[in-house]
Amino acid sequence: MTQKTNLDSADNSYNAYLDEWQEDRILPQSKVDYAPRGAIISNVRIENAIGQRVNSLRLNRQYRYRYDVEFTEDCYEVSFGMLIKTTTGLELAGATNEIDPKSYSFGKAGTKQEVIFLFCNRFLPSVYFMNAGVVGRIGDDRVYLHRILDAYSFRSQAEPHQLGNVYFNIEADLLLPAPFINAAVGRLSDLG
Repeated sequence: MTQKTNLDSADNSYNAYLDEWQEDRILPQSKVDYAPRGAIISNVRIENAIGQRVNSLRLNRQYRYRYDVEFTEDCYEVSFGMLIKTTTGLELAGATNEIDPKSYSFGKAGTKQEVIFLFCNRFLPSVYFMNAGVVGRIGDDRVYLHRILDAYSFRSQAEPHQLGNVYFNIEADLLLPAPFINAAVGRLSDLG
């Protein structure tokens, strides 16, 4: 399902890492955590290329927007999503595997799926909010299994001598590592 993001213009030097950090004072106070229906999103974060949790981001560097999904009941046709928006709610960019039914997952009760969206920070200097969501089918209904609005935030840092820039092509890749199997659930081959 994943498309390869063209990050040729991304800064991958990462010599110092001192110019990226976690800034707790910009974490959103407006977080809306909807009631879970079969899955629970947790551990929402952004990481830099070496796995440090950060939310003060440099322009043109690649980051990972990550969260964990624990399935509390069997869920079918599962898809994952993220959305980046301004602090006033204007939706700027998002990514999901919702549009490709061949990429849907199965969520076995008791398992945990790590969700990773790769993105390159191409946003003008400001603070942005990020949503996290998981959709799936329980019985005959396709529903939000869990959704968190303003789950995380980041600041796109100004570059020295930057007058401005505009990017309309914000690409993101979705990675789904093998699910974590709770010992009480059994083997991966038991997941059907």
